[in-house]
Amino acid sequence: MRKTSFVICIIMTVILCFNGASAATKRNDEYIYEAKGKGIKIIKYIGAETELLSVPSKIDGKPVKTIGRNAFENCIVGTIALPETISTIEEDAFYSSKCKEIIFSPNSKQLTIIGGAFFLCSNLDTISFPSSVSFKK
Repeated sequence: MRKTSFVICIIMTVILCFNGASAATKRNDEYIYEAKGKGIKIIKYIGAETELLSVPSKIDGKPVKTIGRNAFENCIVGTIALPETISTIEEDAFYSSKCKEIIFSPNSKQLTIIGGAFFLCSNLDTISFPSSVSFKK
């Protein structure tokens, strides 16, 4: 009986670990993302190479609030335009990205960029920060 209970517990743990992670994470043609409270966190850009990428202000009817760690890692996009709904850009969000320009909405409010967000972006020529930006280590 104990052995059977132990095996059932292990099986349930494995099922919850794998299904729990994928249940909260969704995808569309361009992004892997997850709902975080009343907003959306972009986990990974999976779209095609393009000259201009306009990150949507909403996905699934919720505002896109966070660009997650490594979300645009190694992506090849000429210009990335971020909506005013973005409030946080996590560490290494654009790590080693090949983009040339990042444009923030001038209407952004309380934007926090965590240190290293643009680490190793060797092609990056221009970033237009809004006046509301703050940086964290």
